[in-house]
Amino acid sequence: MKIAIVAANGKAGKLIASEAVNRGIEVTAIVRSENQSSAPTAIIKDALSLTKDDLADFDVVIDAVGGWTADSIGAIPDVAKHLGQLLAGTKTRLLVVGGAGSLFVNPEHTVTVADDPSFPSDWKPLAAAHAEALAALRATEGLKWTYVSPACDFRADEPRTGEYKLGGEELTLSSNGDSVIGYADYAVAMIDEALSNAPHIAQRISVVRKGESSNDDIGAINQLLANYVESVNKANINLAASIWATDSNPVFIHPRGTERGWNEVAHNFYGITMGETFSKRDLQLKDVSVEVFGDTALAIFFWDFFATVREDGSLLETHGRETQLLRKIDGAWRIAHVHYSNMPITGKLQGL
Repeated sequence: MKIAIVAANGKAGKLIASEAVNRGIEVTAIVRSENQSSAPTAIIKDALSLTKDDLADFDVVIDAVGGWTADSIGAIPDVAKHLGQLLAGTKTRLLVVGGAGSLFVNPEHTVTVADDPSFPSDWKPLAAAHAEALAALRATEGLKWTYVSPACDFRADEPRTGEYKLGGEELTLSSNGDSVIGYADYAVAMIDEALSNAPHIAQRISVVRKGESSNDDIGAINQLLANYVESVNKANINLAASIWATDSNPVFIHPRGTERGWNEVAHNFYGITMGETFSKRDLQLKDVSVEVFGDTALAIFFWDFFATVREDGSLLETHGRETQLLRKIDGAWRIAHVHYSNMPITGKLQGL
């Protein structure tokens, strides 16, 4: 594959070039002055002076043109339009380093990040320039374009992790609940898109870091789930109180009813359903998945439950699925909401 990177001397362009070279791609830098990127070859030419012949041999052209000052941001839409005109009707793809200001923040796609009253006024001209570039791409027929929006907080010096979360037209948050991406991981996403067997042709995509949902959080939540199992198996209200958000009005929804607040959970579920109804309990979890979103997490799993009925010694066996909403309170994970049900029933008109 042959890739040309326009503005390869810029911060984003350099890292994109480096990422491509490290993956064994044949890379050409297109720069206005001496090539400072890792690309082994260069075309030294102003982007607006490029011709169709200059780009004819490339499989992908990446537009990494940026700008911050009033004098420079006009190049963002101007170069995107020019490259789009040169590549329309050809097999060469155009990938564009975009902006975050035009990402939508509502499902109807009527409000963007830049529309928010808290969006800094100093950034509005830059956001408008990127939005103009995107609009021009959408309006160009026969162009194989992909516009790649970074997260709102686009960090030049963030270390490369090699991971990111892919989004689309709407603002997507990391597992930490933030909108951050480093230039290096953005470069990873850009080259992944260039090499993709299922490219996003004529689409805007967006990238955000996966987040620092650390292994510590996952480990702590797995321990909480282990304590949850023990609290059920022993009908231990004191242990349960250490893992539930007792001060935050937790809710427990189950086939026999809904418990609202810790007192109801403790009395009705642990005291009556588990403690008084059964003499022995064996709850077993399986297929557990955990996702962390900052100070909130979601645990989803299936379970098998084996018990001995206290009244007559009969055996009970049930199977089901459960979702738990967890919150980090004062540095510790707590159960805020539980919803469990039996396994699905799929017969005609069943489960409706």
